Amino acid sequence: MAAQTVPFAPELIDFIRRVLSVAETDKPVWNPSALYKYNDGPNQTPQWTLSIGFTEMGGNLKPVIERYIELGGTLAIQLVPYLAVIGKKHITDPEFKELLQKAGKEPVMAQAQNEIFDERYLGPAFEWAKKHGFSQPLSFLVIADSYLHSGSMLGFLMERFPEKKPVDGGNEADWINAYLKARRAWLAGHSNPILRGTVYRADGTVASGTALISWPSFQSAEGDAVAAGKLSATIGPLGAFTAQLVPNVGSSPAGTYYVVVFQLDDGTVRTEYWAVPATSPTTIAAVLTTPGTGLGNLAATQQYVNTAVATRALDATVVHLSGTETITGTKHFAVPPALPAPSGVNDAANKGYVDAAVANVGAGSFVSKAGDTMSGPLTLPAETPLV
Repeated sequence: MAAQTVPFAPELIDFIRRVLSVAETDKPVWNPSALYKYNDGPNQTPQWTLSIGFTEMGGNLKPVIERYIELGGTLAIQLVPYLAVIGKKHITDPEFKELLQKAGKEPVMAQAQNEIFDERYLGPAFEWAKKHGFSQPLSFLVIADSYLHSGSMLGFLMERFPEKKPVDGGNEADWINAYLKARRAWLAGHSNPILRGTVYRADGTVASGTALISWPSFQSAEGDAVAAGKLSATIGPLGAFTAQLVPNVGSSPAGTYYVVVFQLDDGTVRTEYWAVPATSPTTIAAVLTTPGTGLGNLAATQQYVNTAVATRALDATVVHLSGTETITGTKHFAVPPALPAPSGVNDAANKGYVDAAVANVGAGSFVSKAGDTMSGPLTLPAETPLV
């Protein structure tokens, strides 16, 4: 992009590009071979998204592949047949995915993406900014981000605040601030939030593999009906993860969760449950939740069930509070058990009962059979024989 294109130091153009890349991919330089599949196509249908945001159904993946072919990419011949289909329907052919990932490792694919990014996003965004009197790098960044996400500056958003553009005599900083507030409010209410994060293994190292996300049918807090579905998302280099999901916080039925199964390349499998808010972007840590009450027919993994019942005793192996039961084996009590007064011949006797029963036994004014000493007169019945 020529220096005369922007009213500030040209090296800041690369800075803007790097900031946009961090916002989209968590890295200052996007990975040209990173490929994701999201249900963000027309009517929530799946589509491929290449690297920073070249979407299959959105119209910008096809120009990237065409430029790659023009530049003489080594996989150009294999990709040519797909040009007639891209943008018309989602391509499910696994070879297409493999070709894009392999082509992304070639320098010509990185060049193709940079050129199309400038032509489709930065170029039109910067022209719009200049036309309307903007001059600050931050303003150009905000406008470029809008072009990257929406393809243009959305007119209905600019009608939601009274501030004027600089070309009309308005203050540049005030207009940008008002536009950001209007856009943030619109995204919070009308866009699937972007969920980002880094996936780690149990030992704390970054993971790679696949995340399988599934959900039941539900109605969002805004009243939108969401059909049951599933998607597969690749965990990128250094554990990077990105997905777009319909917010399910406040949805109906209550307790609707996204069930996420991470299948990592080291063989580890773990399951998480997500409650996604309307806030965008958000993180894995922010959406992670523990299921409580909710859908009775929500699928549960073996791990979840095993954890839930791990501390539960089997009914047949415990002593109950009521009922007649037989206990076997020796039992040791750390504290003496409290017993009621016995009523049957086989009842256990408590200490109080025993003490009362023997109070007058084995003590008092008696003569021992083994011999004893008596004192005082002894009166015997008449005719009592003495031996």
